[in-house]
Amino acid sequence: MNVPLRRAGGAGAPAYGLAVMRVLVGVFFLFTAFAKLGWLISSEDLINRFSGYLRNASWWNRWYLDQLVPGLPIFARLVVLSELATALAFLTGFWTQLAAVLAFALVLNYHVVTGAILRYSFLTDPSGLPLLGALMALALGGARLPWSIKT
Repeated sequence: MNVPLRRAGGAGAPAYGLAVMRVLVGVFFLFTAFAKLGWLISSEDLINRFSGYLRNASWWNRWYLDQLVPGLPIFARLVVLSELATALAFLTGFWTQLAAVLAFALVLNYHVVTGAILRYSFLTDPSGLPLLGALMALALGGARLPWSIKT
């Protein structure tokens, strides 16, 4: 007899699967933010990265990079704070869907800035298509998952 897996509160296996994914993606964002904590003090590292991105930029993303360069000191701090906020939201299950949509935009922005989105490596980079897919899944199905703060 096939009986669907059910947990307390009526949440089935798919909800638990999404909850596990939410927590693991939250850990990912937490550690990516930790690696950039220095950006809160100085945006020099991001400025150096942008110099490299500009050297290797194609015509289509050079314009976008040029638009961001004047705001890099603010942008550097916003990236760290956004990653920390995303990690906190995912780890606690608070506003998961909103956090997933905003994190999707953050990750997509990174891949446009680096020019990676139009390279084959985007498909095999764990922070590329797989992460965007996980964020889209959480944006669509991340409401009222197990182990969440009720919102």
